[in-house]
Amino acid sequence: MDFAEAKVFSDSLLAGGPIAGWELIDYLSHGKSAVVMRARRDHTIAVVKVFHPGLIEQYGRDAQLIRVERERKLIEKRHANIARVLDSGSCEASGLLFVVMEFAPGQPLSKVLSSIPRANIPALIEQLASAAMQLEDWGFTHRDIKPDNIHVTDKELSSLMLLDFGVLKPHGDDAATSQQASKGFVGTHQYSPPEMIHGREEDTLNGWRAITFYQIGAVLHDLIVRRPIFKNATTRHADLVAAIDNDDVVVTADDVDSHLCNLATRCLLKNPLERLELVRWEDFMFSERALQKPSLQARKDALLRQLQLGPALNRVDAIEGGETRRLKDVRLSTIVRSTRVHFDQALAALGDLIPPRTTTLDGGAYPSAAVTYTFAAAPILKLALPFRIQVAIALRDDRSIVDVYARASKGLADTEVGWSHLGAALDSLEGISDVLQEWILSVIEELAGQ
Repeated sequence: MDFAEAKVFSDSLLAGGPIAGWELIDYLSHGKSAVVMRARRDHTIAVVKVFHPGLIEQYGRDAQLIRVERERKLIEKRHANIARVLDSGSCEASGLLFVVMEFAPGQPLSKVLSSIPRANIPALIEQLASAAMQLEDWGFTHRDIKPDNIHVTDKELSSLMLLDFGVLKPHGDDAATSQQASKGFVGTHQYSPPEMIHGREEDTLNGWRAITFYQIGAVLHDLIVRRPIFKNATTRHADLVAAIDNDDVVVTADDVDSHLCNLATRCLLKNPLERLELVRWEDFMFSERALQKPSLQARKDALLRQLQLGPALNRVDAIEGGETRRLKDVRLSTIVRSTRVHFDQALAALGDLIPPRTTTLDGGAYPSAAVTYTFAAAPILKLALPFRIQVAIALRDDRSIVDVYARASKGLADTEVGWSHLGAALDSLEGISDVLQEWILSVIEELAGQ
């Protein structure tokens, strides 16, 4: 939701009664589907996240209720660097879903990034890793570790607390995903590794640990470089995804220990298997290494992981030579033009059900868009907002077959909704028009509220 919608919702909450016994005091912030309010019960000051009922119904109430219940499992858990969950559930009086957390002092790390003393970086990262490791020991992965979800809690800027467990993932439990009405991305693209933003993460302990290592590395990157990772690629969503997929992040700084820079770079490797091979939990435990001299073997292993970074960054697929890339570009350009023809045929077949549109040939290979259609609002069709449909093409190198993906989004902002695989087809895309027509019709039905 935007600020205006959040303001209306928070004002209505302040005018109403308590939420499960928590008296709401004032508005603090908002996210995609909830507002965050300061609240009080007896002598306890806390933060209450209240989910907007309209948006919850849109994205799936059952899925959100599962997530709220997951956070409830943390109520009895304690860790110095993890914000306590005090209460959660569905308010009996209003039916609103909510989560109550302890009020964390200080400010978000994202607000004080440039003020963090360089000497404090190891301690902060150790605390963050300790919190993530504790969640893992409890059977969870946070999935959204980023500076906005970390509070620096003291004046010296040397202590932190991990917050916001809205997308907490119990290992081996996909109940929320299966109940989710929209299969959109869960988390924050800018701080997530390639396998997560494309839905290719392994639902195993190692698979989720690889994601956690990446996100801790992204926070370490921001602390060292003093700016958000991929900041220059955030204007367009497609540019951000391309950067996450293709731009190697090599962290350097003259005034920070090179071992910290090396650790951040290892965490941010694109390949999760290489990440797991070159990063260990103990790499973040700086104070333990200072107090207890590591064994000779441990020192050799740590040094080897640092030295293996170079080959991992410089690994190049030999078949990706200049001529191969040129031929792939020619092939992609031809298929993109064919894609537009078939998509236009599918739209024409739907006739008056489709509002006016503009078309852009983006020309990118999956995960970037190849073709983007922007449709005007059409109240007569119950389409109150403009919307976008994008098609992407994934090239297969071994034969004349491609994979077709599509996604849709309300409004004209860059979408964060995940790609749907519509299937494989010959390069000519013969027969794909019917598949596209069926998918477009399902999108229109959903947007029209049918």
